[in-house]
Amino acid sequence: MVNVVIVDFRGFDTMGEITVLSIAGLGVYGLVRLARRERHELRTFAPIRPERLRRRRRTS
Repeated sequence: MVNVVIVDFRGFDTMGEITVLSIAGLGVYGLVRLARRERHELRTFAPIRPERLRRRRRTS
């Protein structure tokens, strides 16, 4: 009888550990995706049109 209780407890304990590790893994995956997206957004930019360059030049 005691053996059955111990095995049941260990099963629930293992299931809890797997749940915690899965949630932590999903969190890390989300952070990695976010970092990759931000890095990609920094590299992509709209080309500057010549008429916009003329307006921004300072006259001294």
